[in-house]
Amino acid sequence: MSSAFRKILWTRILSALVFGIFFANPLLSQVGETQHDFIKTDQDFFYTRAWVLSSTKTKSTILLVGVVHVAEAQYFKEIDLLLQRCEIIFYEGIHPKSSNPHSKEIRLGRDPLSWEIETSSKLEINLEKIREEQLEFAQELDLSFQFHILSPQENWVLSDTTSEDFAKSIQDLSHEELSLDKNPLEEKPNDIRQMGPDSANSIQAKYFIRRKLAEEITTSSQKINNNPKYAKVLDALVKKRNSIVLKKLSSYLDTSSTLGIIYGAAHMPDFLTRLENEWGYRVVGTRWIPAWSLNKED
Repeated sequence: MSSAFRKILWTRILSALVFGIFFANPLLSQVGETQHDFIKTDQDFFYTRAWVLSSTKTKSTILLVGVVHVAEAQYFKEIDLLLQRCEIIFYEGIHPKSSNPHSKEIRLGRDPLSWEIETSSKLEINLEKIREEQLEFAQELDLSFQFHILSPQENWVLSDTTSEDFAKSIQDLSHEELSLDKNPLEEKPNDIRQMGPDSANSIQAKYFIRRKLAEEITTSSQKINNNPKYAKVLDALVKKRNSIVLKKLSSYLDTSSTLGIIYGAAHMPDFLTRLENEWGYRVVGTRWIPAWSLNKED
């Protein structure tokens, strides 16, 4: 395994957060008490979730899709099928203020994250470097990168902050806050090959690391949403950016359209809460979508 895994935690968390319709479908799960849960693992898979919401106060139906940006190709193909039923889709991508956010290059997701963000504090974030590590991470674990399979189309609307405004939002945050807790994978960085139960079996080791990272992504993203200690992180990385999406979406609520939002999975609880509280939306259906297999089939 490459050295990228020694740096994966804060990169991965930032990647998941920053850069996380099936009305009559028999696979649609029943709405229950855990309908705001947005990410999970079980014995076989790492999952993210999609929801269908409707409101008696508006004409539009909303498809809310939480994603991880590195996953198996089939995951992105399944999401693409869901989104094809949407007339308009709002998506994430931090972009420089100097660029036209509606340009073809930005709209097609060719490199919406490849700019360095400088803040007035000591915290600097190189989005291009993060993208490189995402790609390396995907290659190492036989996964795919989102925009290599799921490219924004003409009806996709870039709905995110500028790199300049994002820098202002995070200028008071520290590396420690963005990193959450120390990544166990960094405790013995030179022993990454020994993490698997059989270091001689590279396939087995990859799936072992897939599971460890999936578990940590689940724990860390839930921590940001549920632990008051990370309120500033949640505001900077999630809530401010969600506000941009909802402001753009608001002008379409009475169009009898199906509107899609595709964003990092950890943005979902805030989206759900605000859609429910501000416009009376209620979840009418939800589905867990397998992102990574955690077991190698024999």
